Amino acid sequence: MAFIKPSLKFDGAETGQVQNSTPYIRENVRKVLFNKNTNQNGVYLYFMPGYKADAFGNGVWYKAFEIRDNFGDKYKEKYYVPNRNNDPAEYFANNYKNLGYTQDEAGATVNVNGKTFKKYPNFGRVTKRQIFNVVYASNIAAGVHVLDIPSYNGASQIHDWLSKTDIAGNPRPLINDPERALPVFVQLKDNSSNPWYLNVEASQPAVLPLELADNMYNLDEALVIKSNDEIISKLRDMYSGDVFDHCMDGFPGLRAAARAPGIERVSSGFVPPVQQQVPVAIPVSQPVAPAGVPINTAIPAARPAQQEPAFVDPGDIDPSKLPPNPMMKFSTKEAAASFLSSN
Repeated sequence: MAFIKPSLKFDGAETGQVQNSTPYIRENVRKVLFNKNTNQNGVYLYFMPGYKADAFGNGVWYKAFEIRDNFGDKYKEKYYVPNRNNDPAEYFANNYKNLGYTQDEAGATVNVNGKTFKKYPNFGRVTKRQIFNVVYASNIAAGVHVLDIPSYNGASQIHDWLSKTDIAGNPRPLINDPERALPVFVQLKDNSSNPWYLNVEASQPAVLPLELADNMYNLDEALVIKSNDEIISKLRDMYSGDVFDHCMDGFPGLRAAARAPGIERVSSGFVPPVQQQVPVAIPVSQPVAPAGVPINTAIPAARPAQQEPAFVDPGDIDPSKLPPNPMMKFSTKEAAASFLSSN
């Protein structure tokens, strides 16, 4: 099998942008570990080329995915979430918040063995991660391993480096070109707000042995899928029957499960929390009089309606009953005008 040259962009690359506890990765997959006993001071790795080609022929060299961590009350678990729309814990968490439950909210800060960290609710949280095929730069004969790091402040350091240009303004080379692979220093720091540190050594390229192409993992098959029944069973044990039934009501395929004898599924007096709106009284102003001055509250009587004058047709008027016209005593216009001008 020949190498599949990696591509900077490929189908699925945009879907997502320590290791002694990765239950979401299959047990038979060799992993690069970072703990007190392994790679404590960091390690140089070569990132392998594409493990498959997408529909457009681009080399796919990492897998972006989501996990739910901090899941549980006593022991905090992690599991792979292929689709959040089908995740029972996601369904429970959304209803838990929307229905007004507050006794298990995130944000509380706890201190354990001198370390301060956030306490997440029992249903956990979802985070993004990426996995890569890698080999140890100092021990290529050890074969291909899988590196699992968070997308944020982890794999993003590699993608940020690749997105920039060199001193001449040219695009930076891919770190996993099999004919010119660049070693990457990876370290997990303890007690740090940004624990992951990755640095590309662009001045020390190397040629990857061709036989490594046959030993790369299909990263699509490296993840373990936890069954919905197992997740639902743990949610049922973490919360009371009332809360569980209220928050999981309507989840597709949910099957009722028997609880311990004597425990009812839903108590008869259970009332789910409801956000109630308290009516606000609108103050009505009352008339206030100065001291000793009474307020007249009597309503005045209505005035009688005034009648309109009756209409009289001019044709019905008797001219003999009208008062005499003062202008009639003048026989001519000139006499009338002379009278008006003299007054």
